[in-house]
Amino acid sequence: YDPELLAGRTPAARAYQAQLKQEQLVDSQPGYPWWNQKARMFNRATNGLYAPGSTFKVLTALALLDSGTVQPGDTFDEYDTRIMHNGKLLGKTGHPANMTVDLPAALEVSCNGYFYRYSQDLADSPQEAWDNLGEFARRFGFGRPVSTDMGATKCARLPSSERVWAQNLAMLAIGQGELVTTPLEVARFYAAVANRGTLVVPHLCDEAGLWPEQIELAPETWDVVHQGMRRVVEGAHGTARQDTVLKRIRCAGKTGTAENGKGIPDHAWFAGFAPHDEPQVAFVILAANSDLYGADVAPVIGECIERYLQRTGVLPGPVVRGK
Repeated sequence: YDPELLAGRTPAARAYQAQLKQEQLVDSQPGYPWWNQKARMFNRATNGLYAPGSTFKVLTALALLDSGTVQPGDTFDEYDTRIMHNGKLLGKTGHPANMTVDLPAALEVSCNGYFYRYSQDLADSPQEAWDNLGEFARRFGFGRPVSTDMGATKCARLPSSERVWAQNLAMLAIGQGELVTTPLEVARFYAAVANRGTLVVPHLCDEAGLWPEQIELAPETWDVVHQGMRRVVEGAHGTARQDTVLKRIRCAGKTGTAENGKGIPDHAWFAGFAPHDEPQVAFVILAANSDLYGADVAPVIGECIERYLQRTGVLPGPVVRGK
């Protein structure tokens, strides 16, 4: 929306205000999808809470490596839609990798089974495992208020461990279940991944007070996760491999498609940073309730980031050819 027109008194401003009022009347009619109500006036970035889907796998990967639960070469055979462990069904996946994957490959192909399986080993019980993973998420800002000049912001909701069992833990490890977060928290996390542990404070004004936190992880941990994120774009099986603009900006990223239950359209996410060899910007795009895939929305943010990097001189500007 245009804040100047909302505050204006000109005929154009009054017409604009009447249009928004009419939209809100339509929103309130019975049968109108609740997820689109008052959408124009709603700050999704700071106050929307959404299942992060597979964008959360990057955090789970860091937790698995940092805790020593997995080594980079530990593999999982995902050749079935049914993911079993210790004779029990952990869950099903609609897109089995049909291959043996290690951690970088699990990020590249967005393998659910790998994270279903190895999240169980974060502790002796699912409840303790979620305590560990949830606390790791809090270290990266999820579920914690942040002091910023951006106004009131909501925080991620992380379920209590009493509500977690093996199958539920598997879903939480891939950003589903009762876990919801704001796009701003996801962007802040990916900025910390890009700069290898500095949890920045989002702000609007240069004068804002900034007190970043430093999260210490082994250099090898960052290397492995960065490799997997690069393969999302550059790998032979990467979920965002078909987009040329992401390759041009040398992007490292992660797609995500979050399910919302029967009858409610999925969310599509893409998050990452660029350039991968010397990160300058981290980003996230969310197409809420769009029923798209993360790879569908990746080119949109890719073009935005390309223009930003061209404007700042990191990438060469577009060639303008004469007649």
